[in-house]
Amino acid sequence: MRLVGWRPWPGSSTSPTPALLAVEPDEPHPPAREADVPAGLAPPDDDAERAWQQLVRQANASIELDVQISFDIAEDGRATLTGRHELLNLSAKPVARLARELWFEHTDGPLRISPLYEGGHRVAIQRVHDTENLAKFACLVSPAIQPGEAAVVGYTCDGGSFVSDHYWQQTASRYIRQLSIRLRHRGARQLVTCTAVEEHPDGAQNSATEALEWDEQDGDVVLTLRRKLLLPNQIITLRWDVARGSA
Repeated sequence: MRLVGWRPWPGSSTSPTPALLAVEPDEPHPPAREADVPAGLAPPDDDAERAWQQLVRQANASIELDVQISFDIAEDGRATLTGRHELLNLSAKPVARLARELWFEHTDGPLRISPLYEGGHRVAIQRVHDTENLAKFACLVSPAIQPGEAAVVGYTCDGGSFVSDHYWQQTASRYIRQLSIRLRHRGARQLVTCTAVEEHPDGAQNSATEALEWDEQDGDVVLTLRRKLLLPNQIITLRWDVARGSA
C-alpha cells in the first residue's frame, strides 16, 4: 500500500498527521505506461508478454515481431521453404546483416537460396558456409534498418527433401514475438501423427503439441504450429508422419 493526500512543502519540518493521510491499496499488476513499452510494440496483454517485453527492454537489441516459415512439400518429398522475418531494430545501431542457417536431412546438392523483399529494403544473399545438407548464409539489407525502424527480410530455399524422418527444427536467433511454421505435404493423403516440442535456453523442455492445427485437403496434409514470446536460443521441433498410397 502507499500513503497519498499530503506532501510537505520543500524545507518544511512539519510532519503529516493521520487525518491528512489516505491509504490506497496496491495494484497487483499496474497497467503498462507508454514509456514502458518499447517503440514499435503494442502494450502487453498479459503477464507473460509483460515479462517478455521487460527482457526485450534490457537486451536493447533487434527483435523479430513476426517470423513465418512455410513449406511446400511435393509427393516425392522435395521441399520449397519460404522464410519471412519482420525485424524491429530496438538497438542504437543500424542493422544491415542477418545471419541464418538451414539444414535438411536430404538434399539434391547445395541448397539454392534466393532473396525475397517487400517494402523499401533490398535483400541479397551472402553464402558463408555450405556442406552437403547445411547452408550458413546472411541476408544483406539495403538500406540498413535504422534504430526504431521495422522491415521485412525474406528468402526462399530449394533443394532440400523430407524422405524418411519428417521433422523441422527452428532455433530463435533473437527475441521473437510470434512464430508460425506452416507446411503442405502434397499427396500424403492422411496424417499419422504430429508432435511439437519446445526446448528452452536452460535445457528444459515442454510439449507444444496443443498448439498444432492440422487438416487434410484434397489429398494433402496441412499443418500449422504457432508459438509466441520466444527467447534467443529457444528451439522448436516439429515432427510429423504421413500415410501414402491409395485411400
